[in-house]
Amino acid sequence: MSSPLVASVKPDGSAVSSHYRKIVLRRFALAGAILAFILLSLILDFIIGPSGLSLAALWHALVDAGSADAGTRVIVWELRLPIALMAIVVGMALGLAGAEMQTILNNPLASPFTLGVSSAASFGAALAIILGLGIPGIPEQWFISVNAFIFALLACFILDGISRWTRVATSGVVLFGFTGVTETLLSSWRASLVLLARDAKGFASVCYDDEGAINLLMQNLYDQGHRHISFIGVPHSDITTGKRRHEAYMAFCERHQLHPHFILPGLAMKHGYENVASVLTPDTSALLCATDTLALGASKYLQEQRIDNLQLASVGNTPLMKFLHPEIVTVDPGYAEAGRQAAAQLIDQVNGRTDPRQIVIPAHLA
Repeated sequence: MSSPLVASVKPDGSAVSSHYRKIVLRRFALAGAILAFILLSLILDFIIGPSGLSLAALWHALVDAGSADAGTRVIVWELRLPIALMAIVVGMALGLAGAEMQTILNNPLASPFTLGVSSAASFGAALAIILGLGIPGIPEQWFISVNAFIFALLACFILDGISRWTRVATSGVVLFGFTGVTETLLSSWRASLVLLARDAKGFASVCYDDEGAINLLMQNLYDQGHRHISFIGVPHSDITTGKRRHEAYMAFCERHQLHPHFILPGLAMKHGYENVASVLTPDTSALLCATDTLALGASKYLQEQRIDNLQLASVGNTPLMKFLHPEIVTVDPGYAEAGRQAAAQLIDQVNGRTDPRQIVIPAHLA
């Protein structure tokens, strides 16, 4: 005798089937909308441009190329169609590869960059460019591309071999801060995630002491007798390198009654090169850059203008900067120590030995 309670909770086969059909239809509708968008983009790619092809001329060239105008035929079949189709195929392949990688690794943050595949491809290309190392018999125009592909493939095999040998699944992630990933997306990873060079409420993080780094440099320059110190930084949209370092510079100037001269153009080397002139005054005796990259750009401008009486200072202590400009005053933010601390925090966190905590690595003069 069946129980009424059991009968009441027994799943309705028709309801489940109907729900599944709705899901399938929704997916087909989404796929159809994407295909329609791709087709529209393809048509726009053909008709927008200096040739000014009309829809009628495009259609005539596609369906009856033999009777179409020679110029139109060349533009459609030999120039635009191969490039447009290749762009679609490559885009679909990249999307599929990303989805496969994240599915196989069960990691929504997995990418060729986080797994080192892109770095391996770059290394292979560098060997081909600098040392000429590669597979014999490969045509010269394909030498670099084939080398990059082979090294990327080797990286994939190494990752697969290590995972099979250790039989350990990914249990945690150290995520570098400058990825653009929001806290909302990371909320489900809170217990198995450590942010590096960025902090967020409720997440474990390892950050650099941005304020301390700027204070060390400013104090060092101040002790040397500099009273007119200009600053090249990063926009405040970058909380750590931008906002915190600039605010530390402004606070030091206010405490010591210095007149600030600053500009916040961006992170790239060209930003330092193109904007250094705007912060130099006849009284400027020192220039502080928020990063070594900005300092490299600024130093190139100073060399071109034969300005050699300006003390340069920056945050980073990178080997390239110390090699090119041993006279620079620089601060080591603790990159290596931050990596060690992030790994230790993640291991303790996934093993339940500690809760998520925020760690700040102290800076020191190099």
